[in-house]
Amino acid sequence: KILRSILKIMFSSILSILHIPYIRLLYSKLFYLVRIKSLRIRGAKVGNNVRIRPFVTFSGCKNIIISDNVYIGESSIISATNSSVTTGKNSLIGPRSLLVGRSHNILKDLNFIESGYSSAPVKISDNVWLGAKR
Repeated sequence: KILRSILKIMFSSILSILHIPYIRLLYSKLFYLVRIKSLRIRGAKVGNNVRIRPFVTFSGCKNIIISDNVYIGESSIISATNSSVTTGKNSLIGPRSLLVGRSHNILKDLNFIESGYSSAPVKISDNVWLGAKR
């Protein structure tokens, strides 16, 4: 966390010296490529022509498959911890969408901590448009 804070301060300083607006850089082609490369390094399978907008959160990357021509909107959360998440080709996932393959069990006689989790794969078919969360 400390390293992340230091890098953020250094990055902001470099941007201000170069007079590059931070928000403009977040939406640049360079940052799309960096996000995709980061996902691949963490084990995700990412297709061609994928657009991942800023502030998208991923977990369980080794279990994530993003097909060709997929758009993922700002502030979405994709979690494949103990499950899998797969998006089909030519799909659009709106801003603030949640794709989560795991949930708490709710058992009458136990509290939620003792109830454990249940998992199931999430599969988005080809040519699907998931609307934005309000």
